[in-house]
Amino acid sequence: MHLIEGRKFTEADRFDSAPVAIVDESMARKLWPGESALGKRVALAWEEPRTWAEVVGVMRDFKGGAEFYNSAMNSLRFLRPWAQDLGNNNIAFAVRTAGPPGPLKESVRKAMGLLAPDLALNYLSTIDEDTAPIYSYFNFLRRILLQIAMLGLLLSAIGIYGVVANLAAERTKEIGIRMALGAQPQGILWPFVRNGLVLACTGAIVGLVGAFFLVSTLGRILPALPGMNPWVVVGAAAGLIAVALAACWLPARKTTRISPMIALRSE
Repeated sequence: MHLIEGRKFTEADRFDSAPVAIVDESMARKLWPGESALGKRVALAWEEPRTWAEVVGVMRDFKGGAEFYNSAMNSLRFLRPWAQDLGNNNIAFAVRTAGPPGPLKESVRKAMGLLAPDLALNYLSTIDEDTAPIYSYFNFLRRILLQIAMLGLLLSAIGIYGVVANLAAERTKEIGIRMALGAQPQGILWPFVRNGLVLACTGAIVGLVGAFFLVSTLGRILPALPGMNPWVVVGAAAGLIAVALAACWLPARKTTRISPMIALRSE
């Protein structure tokens, strides 16, 4: 929590003291535009009886923490001292470890038993275990999208190959005449490859733009998701272009290997 105005909670903010709260920048701008949020009051609309808390601090916006989301206020966030949250009978805490956290579960359980033997530790897990159900859906979606992408790449290669092969077949006589007049195979191949390269680069650019917006959207839903990996993006674009070039080069190359006399007799 990065405080930018006011103060943080202190030990004086107890259940029998005046209710206080810390709001984030977005909430302060939305509710009190152009003025300081300090001294203002906020309350949860669904609380009964409603408790109005004085704003004593403003913190920077942060990502994550679903428990602080208020969907009725467009995911604006504010915090209250746990001692003043009378409707909450549970408390959660996090332990940072220097190594793998899994083996330290029993040590944490024993330490809690020594510090507070009258409290029940009813749920203990690592961050990975806690977030696994959330990310499992996105991992499933990722596998589905990967399979769709591979199928799309295969269909693209088949489609490009078929189109270029048909164009090369239609221009067989023209190619035969040009070869009979001394044209080099490279000069005949290049127009086919160039057209395919233009289409492949256009598709790669469109795909990159779509991937950027998709990653941005998922990043807003789950901020902990990794961002766009440049190597994956470059590899996908290069793969698409390589497949397109191969699909253009093979049928065109096959046509240039036909004898000029056979090509001239094709019609």
